Amino acid sequence: MTRLANPAHLRSLTTTVAPPPQAGHDTHRLAEEPAIGVLWTYAEPDGTGVHRPVGGGDLDPATGRYGQGAFNADDMARAAVAFTRHWRATGDLTSRDDARALLRGVAWLQTLDGPAAGNVVLWLQPDGTLNPSAEPHEHPDPSDSAPSYWLARSIWAFGEGAAAFAPEDPDLAAFLAQRLDLALDALERAGGGLIDGSADTSAEALYGLVAARDLSPRVKATAERFACDIAALAAGDRTTWPHGAILPRPGGQWHAWGAQMAGALALAGQHLGRADWVEVARAEAGRFTPYVLVTGGDDPRLSASLDGAAIAYGTDAMVQNLLRVADATGAPGYRDLAGIAAAWYAGDNPAAAPMYDAASGRTADGVHPDGRRNDNAGAESTIHGLLSMIALDGHPDLVRRLRATAGARRRRARDGEVGWVVVAGPSGGHALLHNLSTAWATPSLPLDGAWTWTGQSYDADGEPLRPVAVHPGHGTAPVPPDGFTVLVAEA
Repeated sequence: MTRLANPAHLRSLTTTVAPPPQAGHDTHRLAEEPAIGVLWTYAEPDGTGVHRPVGGGDLDPATGRYGQGAFNADDMARAAVAFTRHWRATGDLTSRDDARALLRGVAWLQTLDGPAAGNVVLWLQPDGTLNPSAEPHEHPDPSDSAPSYWLARSIWAFGEGAAAFAPEDPDLAAFLAQRLDLALDALERAGGGLIDGSADTSAEALYGLVAARDLSPRVKATAERFACDIAALAAGDRTTWPHGAILPRPGGQWHAWGAQMAGALALAGQHLGRADWVEVARAEAGRFTPYVLVTGGDDPRLSASLDGAAIAYGTDAMVQNLLRVADATGAPGYRDLAGIAAAWYAGDNPAAAPMYDAASGRTADGVHPDGRRNDNAGAESTIHGLLSMIALDGHPDLVRRLRATAGARRRRARDGEVGWVVVAGPSGGHALLHNLSTAWATPSLPLDGAWTWTGQSYDADGEPLRPVAVHPGHGTAPVPPDGFTVLVAEA
C-alpha cells in the first residue's frame, strides 16, 4: 500500500543559512560546516498552485528582515522530530540528512552562557542574525530569558535526535546529549517544575526525555518528575466533567491545540514501568476523547485551539495520544478511535474539505470557526500532518479507512448521555457512538450506502465487548454503559 506520509512540502520549506558570529551561540562542527539547517515559518498560495514561504511579522523591504523572523526554533525543532521519525520509519536517507541539518540549527539557537544559558532564542532573520525580542512580543521576552515552548520542543528534538543518531553518528548524538543537559540546567534554575507551569508544553519535552531516558539518571529523573506532574492534572470521571481529561494547567480549560499529555504519559508509563501513568492516559482516551469526537468540539467547555480554529496540531495530538495508549495497553478500541480522529484530514471537519494532500505532503493551516478552510500550508500544520501520517502508515487498516472517508459528510446527534456521529461518503464511512450512562443504549442511526456496517462495542478501557453489525438504512446499534461503539463500512 502506498504510504500516506510525504515529506515533500516540509522539505520545500527547509533551507540553509550561514549565521554570522554571535556571542553565546555555536553548533556541532560549525567551523567545518558553517551553514545550518533552518525552516521557513509560513507558506501562502500564490495562485499558481505553488506555496510561497514567508516569515513571521511585517517584512521591511529595505532590510529584508521580519518583525519576528524568517525561521523559528519552535518549528525547526518539531520538523527535526518529523524528519527523524520519517527516516526511522522508512529508511529515507534524505530525511535523515534533513533531521541532522535542523538539529544543528536548533542547537545554534540555544544560548550557551550567561544567565540565559540553556534557554533558546526563538527567531532568526533571513541573514542568520538572531532576533531575541520580536514584534509582536513573545512570552518570555527576550525569548531566551526563561523556559518556554521553544525550549520544550528543543528538548523533544535533542532527545529523539540523540537516540536516533547514536548508532550511526555517535559524535552528533553525544553533542545532542550535551545540549539536552544544558537545557535541563535552565529548567533547574527556573525551579524544576513543569515548563511555563503547563502540562501541554511539558508533554512535548517528555517525548524527548523518554526517548533519551538511558543517557543519564538526570534525564530519567526529569522525565519521571514531568510525568508525575502531568498525571496530577487529570480531572473528572464518568459522571464528572471533564471525564478524565488531562488539563493543561490546574483549573484550566482543555484545548485540542497541543494536547499531547495522554500520549506522552502513556509512553513514559510504558518505558519507565509506571502502570499508573498509563491508566491516567487510558482514562482520557476511553471517556473524554470519545466525547470530543462525537460532539466535534461543539461544547462551550471545549476549545478547539487557542483562537477557536481547528488545526492539525490538535488533530495530530489526538491521533498520537490514541495510538500511544493503544500501544501501551494493547487495547484495540483506541486504535479504532484513532481512525475516527484521523478522518479530520480526509474531510470530517467543519469545512467538509480534505486537509492533507498526500500527493504534495501539504497540510492546510486549519478550519476557521465559520467553516472556511485556511489554504495556507505553514510549517506547524505541515509538521503535524506529517507526524500523523507517519504514525498511521504503521496501521494499514486505518490508512484504508482514512482513504474511504474522502468526500464523506457527517451527521451528529445527542440524546442525554448518548451521542453519535456518522461519517459516510461514496467509498465508505464510519460511525462512533459514545455512552456515559450506566445502561446499554440502542440509538437509531442513518447509515448511508449499500453496505453492512460492522464493528465492535468497547468498554472505557478500550477492550472489546461484542461485535456489532448494522444493515444500511436506519438501524439501531448497541452502545455499552460507560463505553463506545465503532462501526466501519467500506465499498
